[in-house]
Amino acid sequence: KKVCRAVEAECFEVTKKKITLSDSTLHRRVHNGRSHAEAKQEQRWLNNEETEVLINEVIYYAERGFPLDH
Repeated sequence: KKVCRAVEAECFEVTKKKITLSDSTLHRRVHNGRSHAEAKQEQRWLNNEETEVLINEVIYYAERGFPLDH
């Protein structure tokens, strides 16, 4: 916790913005843990490439007058 408070203070001195650094987050990241965003990536139904393909297909068919429920 002391490390987190020290980093928060240093950040404030440099940026003049107050941040909160969680000691559990720091512990997880120091031990090569994933961020919440990284963990959520694995829970998605589609990855970024698949999402882009699906969006392009929907636009393609919509421009040709085919409804999505067709």
